[in-house]
Amino acid sequence: MTAQLLTTLKQSHLNAKVSEILGGIDATLDIPDIAGKELSIAYTGDTTPIDPPPAGATDFGTVSSRQTAERIWNYTNSNNVTVTYTASLSGSNAFSFVQGQGTRNVAPGSSTQTRIRFSAAGQTRGRKNATLTIIQSAPGFTPFTQNIVLTGIVETTPTAQIYLDDQLLFDEGTPTGDLNALILWMDHPYAANNGKYQDQDNVKFPVKLSGTYVLASGFGGDRHSTLSAERQRRLDRLLLDGAAEEAQEKYLEDNQEKTDEILRRFAMLETLLNSSRSEEEQLKGVRQAVTARPDLCEFSRLHAEYGGKNEFRFVWQFFKPRRAALLRILSKLKLESTSQDASFERSLAFMLENSHRQSEWLSLKGKGKIALTADDLSWIPEKWWKLVTGEIKRDAAPVRINRRQFEACVCSQMARELKSGDLCVIGSDAYSDHRNELVPMAESERTRADYGEKVGLPVESAAFIEHVRTLLTEAAQQADKTYQENAYFKIINGRPKLGRQQKKEIPPGFKEMDDTLRRKLDSMGLSLLDVLTDTMQWIG
Repeated sequence: MTAQLLTTLKQSHLNAKVSEILGGIDATLDIPDIAGKELSIAYTGDTTPIDPPPAGATDFGTVSSRQTAERIWNYTNSNNVTVTYTASLSGSNAFSFVQGQGTRNVAPGSSTQTRIRFSAAGQTRGRKNATLTIIQSAPGFTPFTQNIVLTGIVETTPTAQIYLDDQLLFDEGTPTGDLNALILWMDHPYAANNGKYQDQDNVKFPVKLSGTYVLASGFGGDRHSTLSAERQRRLDRLLLDGAAEEAQEKYLEDNQEKTDEILRRFAMLETLLNSSRSEEEQLKGVRQAVTARPDLCEFSRLHAEYGGKNEFRFVWQFFKPRRAALLRILSKLKLESTSQDASFERSLAFMLENSHRQSEWLSLKGKGKIALTADDLSWIPEKWWKLVTGEIKRDAAPVRINRRQFEACVCSQMARELKSGDLCVIGSDAYSDHRNELVPMAESERTRADYGEKVGLPVESAAFIEHVRTLLTEAAQQADKTYQENAYFKIINGRPKLGRQQKKEIPPGFKEMDDTLRRKLDSMGLSLLDVLTDTMQWIG
């Protein structure tokens, strides 16, 4: 697919247009319609989680459509006898020999080369594994066998989409042409320089089909940072509207037939096993019921691993179109933790340092200056744990993380950290000073005595300090007396550690009530905090 963006600026900005040819997309947009907005190109495809690579495997990376990847193994005979060198492949036929298949004799001091190609041609989406077996033998020597595990991911060819903010304008359909090039033309309607004033012709940029690209220019509509402000408003709206939750509900609805069919087959198996048929016939019937619908097996596996009611499974598909813009913003901001716990701050820095990588999994040791430990991931919410680490239980120390899910998790958590004040942007007070929102000093002096009486707090400095110190001392003494009875408290390797409390079950009907209340408040332009504040004033 050749991505061709042709920008034509007419005599007036009111008449200026952007013409775009992107694979199967050919359209023209008026500049006033896109001024101050984000025009982006995203690639979309199947987002079902792919199995992690086998431990210690040689990873060929990710290929799609007509793409291939190759690896080379060189062997030099340093012995004083001729060595018989044999290379063979087993496993997925996505791997094939380019050079070095079969048996050949390698004389002393000579070399031979084995070249393996990983291709997506004719392959379905998913992880592909194979084994390269190399046997070296010579008269009088014990044969040496080496089994090298090969792995790689085949992706279906993503299709290009053009967005204006969050609105999908065009979908490519069937990818065609050069799949790895973005070509830009700039054509200004000025007569200077023989009609070529500031023009750009056929400027080619390499693109990756797993990427997201943003035309960062506001086209004259961003002089007062309206583009960044609108971006933040839309991110907030996405969090409030629960886009991932809606996707989860659609997923459950779309797969209801599969769920019903699984239950039907399970009931059929019970009838079969309770029948008078022989064990051999029963086993044959069970095998037939399970293998007849492989799609049900895959659906059941994913459903069991990631949870059917885990909305975080769907966050990535909404995060992906905004990833480039959000990471660009984060790279310009300096965020710091407001407490001594800097684990999330380190995780954020690790994410930014590795955002350019294409591999599906990242080692916690990293390949840059920043490394993470298992303790640095303690902030990850329970529903994210399996998606990010691949581990089912939290007591298993992870050694790697899923890059895409980690990015989505970090950015989702960052919004919560900023709102709670556990994370801050250095220098943000230059744009909005929180002290301007505090109660004026004159009003504070006038009302603090009444406030202290209502909440039961001393308002004089010395008395307040002594009150807080007493509370802390009593809490520490109480903890010392009862820590042995605390089921969540453990001492591991001489260090105290608090385990996570078990989450209380959500009462029946709570979600329905919460959704109804939220819709009601939104229609009235109110927040729950507004209602509570007004109620407090009414009851005195």
